[in-house]
Amino acid sequence: MENLTIHWRGPETAPAVVLLHGFMGLPSDWDPVCDALARWQVGLVELQPMDPATFLEALNAAVRHRGLTRVALGGYSMGGRLAIFCAMQNPAQFPILIGVSTTPGIEDTKERETRTAADLELASRLSALKSAEEFEAFLREWWRQSIFISPRMHSGLLDQLVESRLDLSPAALADFHSLWSSGTLPSQWEAIENYPGPALLLAGSEDKKYCDITKGMQQRMAEGTFEILAGCGHQLLWEAPQELGWSIHHFLEKHADKL
Repeated sequence: MENLTIHWRGPETAPAVVLLHGFMGLPSDWDPVCDALARWQVGLVELQPMDPATFLEALNAAVRHRGLTRVALGGYSMGGRLAIFCAMQNPAQFPILIGVSTTPGIEDTKERETRTAADLELASRLSALKSAEEFEAFLREWWRQSIFISPRMHSGLLDQLVESRLDLSPAALADFHSLWSSGTLPSQWEAIENYPGPALLLAGSEDKKYCDITKGMQQRMAEGTFEILAGCGHQLLWEAPQELGWSIHHFLEKHADKL
């Protein structure tokens, strides 16, 4: 079985929340968010490319090794898709779900096929990068996509994001995209209707696509809560970490009896 590294912080006797970073992300992306989560035991996962079922097994084992039987599970973007997948497979271990700028996948078969082809093309492009200069150019192009444009996404933040990712492996990123893209991960739209626990679903007001997706998720879930962070786009971990952290904190406080 694959081993999974989780960086734990906070009091070991406190209820726990495990957080998954996004594509081209790092566990430390959650650090500013965690400032509001000081009262909780927080686990930040170092994601490694592996098939979804293997990842779920590794995550279950890592949580149990910590001596925990139930944890809240959350994720941003790609990490959110993975968190939704894991929580749907094992709601007893993950009785609270937190999704940040994320989606349960793609329901429509033709749309999935189109997206899968595009995802594989992007993975192939990443695998073909041969130099640090090519990778930096790719990163700058990636974060100039329209989905990342918002009032809080400025040139200084773009430079910061690019510089902090230069040590990542393009080959590993290609594997992530091949394994966990929204075209590849099985759709969980039907599964979320049967999720028995509370779910906090967040999106930025300027991220219209994910506002619609998140609202659709909330409408299908028995205990879904939809929150919009004003003036923000897709990248809530960088655009509004304090607001995001306090939203998560208050939600966990409300449902702490489930942990």
